[in-house]
Amino acid sequence: MIEETEARRRILEAIPLGGGPEETVSLEEALGRVLSREIVGRVDLPGFDNSSMDGYAVRAVEAVAGAKLQIAGEQPAGPDLRLALESGQAIRIFTGAPIPAGADAVIMQEDVRRLADSNRIEIVEGVESGENIRPRGGDVCAGQKLFEAGVVIGPAAIGLLASQGYTEVPVFAKPRVGIVTTGDELREPGQGETSLPQGCLYNSNGPMLAALVRELGARPRRWHAPDEPEALRAMLAEALEASDFLLVAGGVSVGDRDFVKETLAELGVASDFWRVRVKPGKPFLFVWGKQSHGGSPGAFVFGLPGNPVSAF
Repeated sequence: MIEETEARRRILEAIPLGGGPEETVSLEEALGRVLSREIVGRVDLPGFDNSSMDGYAVRAVEAVAGAKLQIAGEQPAGPDLRLALESGQAIRIFTGAPIPAGADAVIMQEDVRRLADSNRIEIVEGVESGENIRPRGGDVCAGQKLFEAGVVIGPAAIGLLASQGYTEVPVFAKPRVGIVTTGDELREPGQGETSLPQGCLYNSNGPMLAALVRELGARPRRWHAPDEPEALRAMLAEALEASDFLLVAGGVSVGDRDFVKETLAELGVASDFWRVRVKPGKPFLFVWGKQSHGGSPGAFVFGLPGNPVSAF
């Protein structure tokens, strides 16, 4: 029996972290996935100097309190109308609209007064050069590193990737986690029998462990094996071949019908430790993966107690 801290250390040393098979997924399917490569910006964001406010594009040196400027046009958000600002003028502008040539600031509409007798405005409060302008590339420059490999993709990352024209991204493939529950007494909820035979239980470990695996971003697959050595051996062999990690719930203690530990040994895997000084959860088995024909490790196996609280 070993201490919990020692068990954690051995597990983390045995299992290589990072790397693994890659795949490409659409941006809509990328939430929660882990980037496998560095991602860089494709375009400047914004792609042009634009206004961050509704107001008037002006020359800051002319837009001082009390000054009166002629309104020379209007630039809405959307296509650039190629307007040019001359001395003594202002151009009506809206949030997101491109900055007209000759302007170096945007004065908010709250800081001007529209003169009733003409198409002019009077400046109530001045503005500094560059004020209320979002410069080209102010958020992202083309070629700029956006994300390193290993980043978990969240909603904000998806928004940024979409703003750069990405429709798909490279990610690490989800680990395949096999889940084998054992025991003749277990019945699957909703399958066949409307009531439990005397002495039987519903299989809660399988759904619970599958939910935990999904919550951690992996892909679960379930098996159930009876308390019969040959059937257990065949099922464990199949699960080992189909999994990167294997969770086996039940059959790892010292009972007469606990065959998991011996069966795994027969399948050629190397046991690291069995039993951890922790309650609940003492009968915990960690087994190195089955060796493939090329000698590389296969699944890493975790033998869990059959009691659902202990397994959890």
